[in-house]
Amino acid sequence: MSEKTTGVSARYRWEVAGRFVLAGVGGYGLTALLSTVLALALPWIAGVSRAEGVLIASLLSFTFYTLYVLWVFATCSAWRVWCWSAAAALGLYAAVLW
Repeated sequence: MSEKTTGVSARYRWEVAGRFVLAGVGGYGLTALLSTVLALALPWIAGVSRAEGVLIASLLSFTFYTLYVLWVFATCSAWRVWCWSAAAALGLYAAVLW
């Protein structure tokens, strides 16, 4: 092994792996929930047609997913990311059910 990899602890490796899973799977789930909420809410709030609401929500979901992945890896605490993601998922899921 090279000198660089011997100084990295197993805990750090698991933390990076957890962030990778959260960015991929959690980001996909949150993006799907957000685009669903936006697609349902935009015709009601902004008065656009349902097709335009779906189109706007889909376009915004690409931006949200990119920013979410950046936030997952930029935040110092992995626990904070997991907690905020779980709270956002619950809030968006409640909004879909409402």
